[in-house]
Amino acid sequence: MKRFIISLTIIAMILVGCKGTEQENNEDTKNVINDEQSDIKDDTSDTGQSDNEALVDGTEKEIATSLNNAFMDKDFEFISNNFNYSAKLKQIINVEMLKSADSQINGLAGEFEEVLSTKVVEKDNNKIVIITNKYSKSNINCTVSFNQDKVIENFSLTPAQDVKEVSVPENVKEIPVEFGEEEYRLPGLLTIPKDKDKYPIVILAHGSGPQDKDETVGPNKPFRDIAFGLASKGIGVLRYDKRVFAHRDKWISEQEKLTVYDETIDDVVYAYNYILDNKDINATGVYVLGHSLSGYLMPRIANEIPDASGYIVFAGPARPLEDLLVYQIPYLSNLDGKITDEEQQQINYYRSVYDKVKNIDESSNYTSADLGGVGKAYYLDLKDYKPTIVAKDITKPMLFLQGKRDYQVTLEDFNMWKESLESKDNVTMKLYDGLNHLFIKGEGTPNPDEYFIPSKVDNNVIDDISEWILLNNSN
Repeated sequence: MKRFIISLTIIAMILVGCKGTEQENNEDTKNVINDEQSDIKDDTSDTGQSDNEALVDGTEKEIATSLNNAFMDKDFEFISNNFNYSAKLKQIINVEMLKSADSQINGLAGEFEEVLSTKVVEKDNNKIVIITNKYSKSNINCTVSFNQDKVIENFSLTPAQDVKEVSVPENVKEIPVEFGEEEYRLPGLLTIPKDKDKYPIVILAHGSGPQDKDETVGPNKPFRDIAFGLASKGIGVLRYDKRVFAHRDKWISEQEKLTVYDETIDDVVYAYNYILDNKDINATGVYVLGHSLSGYLMPRIANEIPDASGYIVFAGPARPLEDLLVYQIPYLSNLDGKITDEEQQQINYYRSVYDKVKNIDESSNYTSADLGGVGKAYYLDLKDYKPTIVAKDITKPMLFLQGKRDYQVTLEDFNMWKESLESKDNVTMKLYDGLNHLFIKGEGTPNPDEYFIPSKVDNNVIDDISEWILLNNSN
């Protein structure tokens, strides 16, 4: 089975790559109206599915069930044309985007088998329907959010994670925190060594798309691994739910004007200021680790917080995001040695996105539907951004880490950083055999399947980060 792109570049607003967590199911579910699937109709012929001219009507539960069933039946034309979406969501949902979402989900979870459960949740007098679908490899939540007029304001498909308790190491403690601007408060965790009053702290900044504080991918939680590992070695870690995860509904409504500052950079700055302003935190130095997209943005992050103690680029691309897009999709499509007609259509679609992005300017009339789920403002903000050039002006210590098995951010990116920066005495670069984009070991041809094998971030990586921080912090 083919495996499609895993949330390095932002593909579709309706799909959260492989970055869902149990939080979406657990938060705001105090007023569950119905948690049983037995009374959900499998036959949706009475909800308008057979009439391509009419919008599906009924209760929120019935509408969401019809939408979910249509997606499982791959009736993307019907989904595009027969539901009452908000104006902004309507701009995002189209057949190509739905096909992309379906391909990614099949790569993530296998083939659809059955609906497991449906529940309706009330939040701020609006209703959210969460339908859990069983696939051959894992479960997927279809979440449909309605306003009081039964207009669909959000439609997302995310992995349904089992909540598994993991013990915090004995020499470590975790403190819940919250920070950020008033409209976008971010929940997080400060993970610190128990036996120290003062310690350096690392802020963990995410890759692209909505991600939780652990950067959850299937059964793996790389940010939690890093937090526990570093705190055990005397280094504090601040990790938090990304803004576009914690406030997903607002993100969708603001999609067309979203930039990397809104998505990532502003909240790294808020995290940095939270550490400095909190009288209970005695940080001896503050470092920033940026994974994937945040690694790409690290030169901009450094410009925003130039007084940070150092910066860690964790599998950060050096090429434009659209360049990665047109590399990754053909790579994954061809893992089994052949490309189907549907996959070729997908490749062609994202090639057209690439061409549009390369020629975009203020006069372009592209919507997010034309640009793979990303608004024009996002790409305009990144136009002509060359991270390897901007990074040359950074004088604080920089650490670049890269796995050789990473098919999302490859050795080409690592070598671009190296060629531009290796002559600088504040730069350290490390390359790891056998590690993938999550810095987890894998075997054979690199592919997304290995992300769903329970594992942990390699200890050598955590040791190297720890040694580098402690060395620079002692200078």
